Amino acid sequence: MAMNKKSKRRLVAMQRILIAGILLFSVSLSVILMFRDRLSLLLVSNVQTELLDITRQNSMYVDSKIAGIFSSMEYVARDLAWSRDGTARKVRYLTEVNNFTRVGAVDIYGRGLEGPDIRMTDFPGIKLSLRGERKVVYTKRTAFDNLNAMVFSVPIQMQGFIMGSVYGILDVNALKTMFNFSAFDGNDESFIIDAEGRMFVQPRRWELARYMDSYLAGWQQPDAAPELVSLYTKVRQNRYGVERIIMPDSTQYYLACRPLSSVSDLMCWM
Repeated sequence: MAMNKKSKRRLVAMQRILIAGILLFSVSLSVILMFRDRLSLLLVSNVQTELLDITRQNSMYVDSKIAGIFSSMEYVARDLAWSRDGTARKVRYLTEVNNFTRVGAVDIYGRGLEGPDIRMTDFPGIKLSLRGERKVVYTKRTAFDNLNAMVFSVPIQMQGFIMGSVYGILDVNALKTMFNFSAFDGNDESFIIDAEGRMFVQPRRWELARYMDSYLAGWQQPDAAPELVSLYTKVRQNRYGVERIIMPDSTQYYLACRPLSSVSDLMCWM
């Protein structure tokens, strides 16, 4: 009988130790999982921060390149305002420094000072530059070339009197060389869309470019995907934003966006 009681006490003690061990393991496992989850959130936050930093650097770099293009055009425009001697040479200088596919200069009626006459309806940006603005407008084709292009234009003016406009047409593929910063072992992508979600500088990967082209279209509309509506709202309110998206193959991406300050209604993406 004494042995039975002693055995029972041992059994109870072993059960308590086992239960205590199980509880200790459960608490330890919970702590590990919570720490692991916390670490994941921290990593996601770091990724988002780095993406925003890269988009900031990229947008600043592109903005500085665009500012340099305008600076060279305004230099030529000032020179033309004082003298029309050597107009062709002065305008063609812009091709050398900016990689324009075509350059020209027109008077206030669209008559070619260098290059052909133009119709203002074909070049709304040039029409605005004849009102005193420096302008860059995206177009899928021009009256000269069937290509995706950025048409830059600046006024030729003296003492507030507008005499014409200098313009240059830049193939948007040239903009890809303006993306100078990268991260994540080259797994990031840079591209540019306009305010309506239309993509004109595409990612390197063709399958991603094809999907994003349709996915982002109409991103500013209320019935767009919730994550895009959220991203658009963040960008409009804060001038930047990050959101996670899930591709059709279940691959997850983080989209970071900042507007380009040098061009109205154009967005720089990662």
